[in-house]
Amino acid sequence: MALNLFDLIWDFLKQSFLFIVGVLVLFLIVSRVDNTNFFLQYYAKDQGLVVETLHAARGDVTLPYDKLSFELAFDQHYASKYLALRPSKEGPPKDEEAEEPRWRVRKRYGQDLSVDPSLQGITVAESTLLNPQILVYTLATKQVEDSTGRLTSKRTITVAETADESTPCNLLGERPRRMETLLKVEGNSPLLTEATKIVEDAFRPSANPVVFITFRAVPGEALGLAGEGDAQLASILTCLLSRKLLIPTTGYGTQGSTTTSGVAGAASSAAPSAQNPVSAPGAPNTERRVTVTLTHPGQLPPGLTPEKVATALAQTLEVVLE
Repeated sequence: MALNLFDLIWDFLKQSFLFIVGVLVLFLIVSRVDNTNFFLQYYAKDQGLVVETLHAARGDVTLPYDKLSFELAFDQHYASKYLALRPSKEGPPKDEEAEEPRWRVRKRYGQDLSVDPSLQGITVAESTLLNPQILVYTLATKQVEDSTGRLTSKRTITVAETADESTPCNLLGERPRRMETLLKVEGNSPLLTEATKIVEDAFRPSANPVVFITFRAVPGEALGLAGEGDAQLASILTCLLSRKLLIPTTGYGTQGSTTTSGVAGAASSAAPSAQNPVSAPGAPNTERRVTVTLTHPGQLPPGLTPEKVATALAQTLEVVLE
């Protein structure tokens, strides 16, 4: 009887040990799994279905898509027949590299627009969106002029981060190195909390900095973003941040000048803007400084939270810096 009890206890201990080892191995496997590919596949299929659904819609339709994750940063490219996605941290291909290999996932739309007679006249406008946080699908009928000069109706699906079909943000030709960039956060806004300080600490270089980015958040009379300093860097930072936070840019300033105040687009169309940065490249290995200022009324607008600001700032820097 004693022997049987001993065998039972020993068997229990062995099974318990094996169970614990199995659980530990499972946790190790799960902790190492990269969920990037899963979400790339999910968003490609889900958003491809949205486009296919719009093919069947009658009349003009505006459809917001807000299922994107704030924790994962993806770039998206819409073509007439397919959608391609890639992690934002991979950045754009260099000049000598082909475009296709850098888009990790591709999803063809269910209908071939060039073959199906019932879908002719519906096109998907080509666009590339950098780490969007919200998408707006618009199906609209427009009058366009054909090769003979005759006006015809054309139904077009456009995808943008806002409903105004504005030009997507353009990345810098040569991105600053993250380890040579110093981020400083300042201002007296309630939007600047511990979450923002964590972003500031995450973007501190281990080498001598040559790029200085200052993000300011202060109360003001109106909601808006403005950039001043290095022209290209200020343009792309204000463009991306304004799209992620869904707020307008209030102006643009060059180094040594004051920022233009007023509503978005108040500056001259010939001046550089967040959507149309200047094309002149910055001198290599020279010091670059930029300040982006977020102003807001004393009563914060709905949806503008410290966590959202911190997330938008972190994701924008991940896209802009190498």
